[in-house]
Parts: sequence; structure tokens; C-alpha cells
Amino acid sequence: MKDYTVIKSKVNISEGRSNEFNNAAKKLSDFIQSLDLDMASHCKLTALVLTQINICELDAFTFGFNMASKLTYDYYSNEEE
Repeated sequence: MKDYTVIKSKVNISEGRSNEFNNAAKKLSDFIQSLDLDMASHCKLTALVLTQINICELDAFTFGFNMASKLTYDYYSNEEE
């Protein structure tokens, strides 16, 4: 028997998402639910949307991290030792 116990996290993973993101996700969810799709099409559409969201979040994180790294490097490379 599989253990489906939810592990409580010390980090709230949805904390970084804005109200606008949550509102848009709710509207999209409601719209997808209203479509007359069979289960396979519904699952495929949901998987495609989630894939796009994951890629967008990773791209945004990577861009932000790279910019912060470059700015930090530029800031500290101009300091005298």
C-alpha cells in the first residue's frame, strides 16, 4: 500500500505568486472545466497548460537569478580590496 502522507513544508510554495496569478489561474480553471472535453482531451490540455506555467516560472527565475548575479558581480568588482 502506498503512503500518500502529505509532508508539511516550512516554505509556502504559493507565497511567491501574486493575486493576479491566482485570479487568472481560477478563470482558466473555470473555463477549462466548462469545455465539453472528454477525459483524455481534458488531461492533455491541463498537462500542456501546466508545462507552460512550469517553463515560464523556470525562465523567470533563471532570468532574475542571472541578473542578480551579474549586478552583484558588477557591484563588487568595482570595490577596492
